[in-house]
Amino acid sequence: FGDVWSGYFEAIARANKAIKYVEELDIPQTNKNQYIAEARFLRGYFYFFLVRSFGGVPLIDKVPITEEEIANTYVRASEDKIYDLIESDFQFATQLPAKQLIDLGRASGDAATAMLAKVAIYRKNWGLCANYCSNLISSGQYNLMQDYSHIWREIGEFSEESIWEVNGKGTYPQKGRLQD
Repeated sequence: FGDVWSGYFEAIARANKAIKYVEELDIPQTNKNQYIAEARFLRGYFYFFLVRSFGGVPLIDKVPITEEEIANTYVRASEDKIYDLIESDFQFATQLPAKQLIDLGRASGDAATAMLAKVAIYRKNWGLCANYCSNLISSGQYNLMQDYSHIWREIGEFSEESIWEVNGKGTYPQKGRLQD
């Protein structure tokens, strides 16, 4: 549990730093908007897993600087407040391109919409969930794969069934697998 807790809060801290410091970069505003939307998507994603695992958790939506802000990082917020932040982050991220066709693995507007649907399920807002899902289905960008067994194989990576995924290829051997 400690690894999950610390890992997700470390990721949230990195997202908060990106949100704060991207504004200071000397890059076009469109790039800044994209990077902030991606960081907010990731922050919402990490909080989504935390709230489902632990219920209310500390709500840290910026880089804490003052003593009061630092002290508040130890205060548990309600599940509703966490879900409100998650929804806000995913709503902001819907401005990203609907589907990433070139930079595979990056957050997209459709991925944010899919996560909003998941949040709506956990908040028991069935109608809102149905709307988000209908929008994704009617976009025509996604289909079920003909052969279900391909979904979890390399052949199924970034398929027409994938809304958002991160490439699972790594340089280290898988845990539990003997090295050759």
